[in-house]
Amino acid sequence: MSFKLHPPAIIASLIVSLQLCLDGHAKELRAEVTLEGHTHPVICVAFSPDGKLLASASHDHTVRLWDIGFRKMKAVLKGHNAKVNSVAFGGDGKILASVSDEAIGIWDLNGSDAPRLLKCAKHRPQFIAFSPDGVTIATAGLDSTVKLWDSKSGKELFTLKGHTDGVWSVAFSPDGKILASGSDDKTIRTWVTATGKELAILKGHKQFVRGVIFSPDGKSMISGGWDSTARVWDLEASKERFILKIDDEDHSRVVWSVSISPDGTILAGTCGGLKLVQLWNFKTGAEIATLVGHESAISSVAFSSNGKILATGSSDNTIKVWSVASLREAGK
Repeated sequence: MSFKLHPPAIIASLIVSLQLCLDGHAKELRAEVTLEGHTHPVICVAFSPDGKLLASASHDHTVRLWDIGFRKMKAVLKGHNAKVNSVAFGGDGKILASVSDEAIGIWDLNGSDAPRLLKCAKHRPQFIAFSPDGVTIATAGLDSTVKLWDSKSGKELFTLKGHTDGVWSVAFSPDGKILASGSDDKTIRTWVTATGKELAILKGHKQFVRGVIFSPDGKSMISGGWDSTARVWDLEASKERFILKIDDEDHSRVVWSVSISPDGTILAGTCGGLKLVQLWNFKTGAEIATLVGHESAISSVAFSSNGKILATGSSDNTIKVWSVASLREAGK
């Protein structure tokens, strides 16, 4: 894709606090930068496999690419005619996929400026994920289904039925053999990627499930929900291991999105209307830190491939980039 470099976005050097509780002492760190350019809420952020690019999906109908090294906007990708709900990089980072309520967009970052659009208005996809090898795409839809697609041909492979309400998130296991989905029906379901067969139904959340991810070793899965919890599941036993509860007196602590560091030590979860991200020690469940600074709800959180950087997307139309390298010892 022969992108024209976009003039550098305005990068506001806002002072954003990171309250770190380590060895009983509170410390304060600062986020590196705030990336500005989107004109509507940023719903999803995703790092490229090499960690050099960050992609963001927004309700302004665009996907934007950001150069993480220079902390500036690299390109604005236009092609969707509706709010963009999610974005993901393919296995080698040369392919990008995005979804709106109307279509899937597949972008060749070394080829055409225009995406290949797969119309799927009845599916109304809200989230998209690539298999680790980049061959298969999964989408979560408000039609209560999950769909699997061939990333090269755009052919629909399977429609996975079982959820009884809208599906908001999907994730592949590290080996690509299992797919997980989270739904407004308060369940997480796991599926065999090769056949589309349902494996298990995980119940425990008291409200909608909005985020699902696998641990790096593939033995656990983490989900975030509207019941103010992030839950960790043992996949072999198909049961809940423990619950990370956020005290919620005003029902504003919805866990919209979850992400785990590549070394499996730190779990991050966005806390809805509180405008913050909570970090936990994944092994013990102990709180490590709270990231504050966004002016509106945080919709998405993602770790870079080396685990040293965290990115967040918010309804305040911005992305914040956090250096979290100093927290890694607290997660062990």
